[in-house]
Amino acid sequence: MVAVNLSPLDLVNRERRERTYTDNISPHGARVRSTYAWKLGDWAEITPLSGGPPVCGEVVYCQKLVDDRFFVGLKVREGRIPWPILQRFDGIDIAKFDDIEKCKFCGSDKQKKFTAEIAIHLPHVDKPHVFVFPELLVCQRCGKAKFTIPEERLRLLMK
Repeated sequence: MVAVNLSPLDLVNRERRERTYTDNISPHGARVRSTYAWKLGDWAEITPLSGGPPVCGEVVYCQKLVDDRFFVGLKVREGRIPWPILQRFDGIDIAKFDDIEKCKFCGSDKQKKFTAEIAIHLPHVDKPHVFVFPELLVCQRCGKAKFTIPEERLRLLMK
């Protein structure tokens, strides 16, 4: 969470400048709490109160909360947020995490790995199930799962 100033880039709404905070932040964008509803495609500037350069972002969503506040998703124009908090976290260079595989169905990068036990039922009733124990990659947004059947189990399925 980073305390920021949030303000629209258009001159008509400059009075809507507010001091707020990010709920989530990544090198490519931020989720910012706001007292105002924003329209998709609006442009905003966010500036960390602790210092660091301001960045401009396009509103990609505006989620209404129960307390008449909003979470605004901003995709940054510069391609990356250059704030020091994103450079290092506990000695880990987060630029290495840009390679996280995105969900092929919805594009989300919120995926989690699980171990699984799956019984595959063969079309012939007289054959036993083939059990596989793959690592599942599950999208936490759309629920789609991906796994690879180990080669020795794949041969059992192909018989």
